[in-house]
Amino acid sequence: MRLACSLLFVSVCNAAEPTNLRQLLQDAQAATREQLRLAARYLGKEDIREYEVKANGKKTMHRWSTYEASVLEGMPYYRLIATNGKPLSKAQESIQENQMARELEYRRRTPISERRNKSRYSANMQHIIDYHELSFVGEEPMAGRPTWVIDTKLRDSAPRPEKHEDLMLSGNTRLWIDQASGVILSWRLTIHRPWHAWTEGSTDQKITQVIESPDGKPIFVAKEMSARAPLPNGGARLTVQSFSDYRRFEADSLITFEP
Repeated sequence: MRLACSLLFVSVCNAAEPTNLRQLLQDAQAATREQLRLAARYLGKEDIREYEVKANGKKTMHRWSTYEASVLEGMPYYRLIATNGKPLSKAQESIQENQMARELEYRRRTPISERRNKSRYSANMQHIIDYHELSFVGEEPMAGRPTWVIDTKLRDSAPRPEKHEDLMLSGNTRLWIDQASGVILSWRLTIHRPWHAWTEGSTDQKITQVIESPDGKPIFVAKEMSARAPLPNGGARLTVQSFSDYRRFEADSLITFEP
């Protein structure tokens, strides 16, 4: 299971104790859209490692993929640059370049609201606003910053998940929202509507890290996403996505993979 993750968020609003939780999430969505625009000048490296976990806890990795993580026409894009620790061949690089060119053309002619994620699951926070009950839990630090903690419960009447963008229609969540900026620093989803590769009781969590922009402002970038799906034999499928090597660029730039 691979998940799409926004790369970067920047502080945009003032801290205030939440009185309207749905408005708080609406503001977080607005911040996300703005920061994806700013993130167009940043690149990062994403490692995805997929494991089989036995009932006794023994973990075996069966796939390792490395991507250049960027923002392409307002949405995250991941270009494969290595498999199982080995850089791609020239022929494989050419395939990736052609795929990126086709995706760029698709995104340029398709409004963001109509685009479909063809390969990765993603968290559409509008589904939480529209189909979850919200409750305020309290305050808790996350990534070294004070946050508001919100629990959400999916309504029984919510639509069933079908598309990759429907992750938040499959279960309940806990959100950690930065008090100073209003952006969601972390979220954890617990699935109770099995679908696709997600079994009941699966969990998925995003965690951020904080770096500084050239002008000294804090920037929130993806650090890790982990998805765990229990299996009937007592084991589990585990996917861990780790992000690193963020850098700003002023011209066309590619990440060179170093094993």
